Amino acid sequence: MPRYHVTVGILECSISEADLGGIQQDPPGWLITERSRWRSGVRLDLEGRANDPSAAERGARAEVAVWLGRQGIDGDVAVSRTRRELADHDH
Repeated sequence: MPRYHVTVGILECSISEADLGGIQQDPPGWLITERSRWRSGVRLDLEGRANDPSAAERGARAEVAVWLGRQGIDGDVAVSRTRRELADHDH
């Protein structure tokens, strides 16, 4: 299964940079490679596997929404970018 990099925005999220950095657990099936404050919310760069770009976007959005709820964080999840990682083992 190909690996995808998905950038997710969590809109209207008031979590601080320190609290964001303190969250140690990643959403199931996804690795957070970067996290930062972004506009009125938070930006997460994720890496995970999926069958195609649409499945990657749906999976990332759904898992991040559930993950946020478990952390007690409110916010609307939106995908802003998805790209496939090209690697020798994908051919």
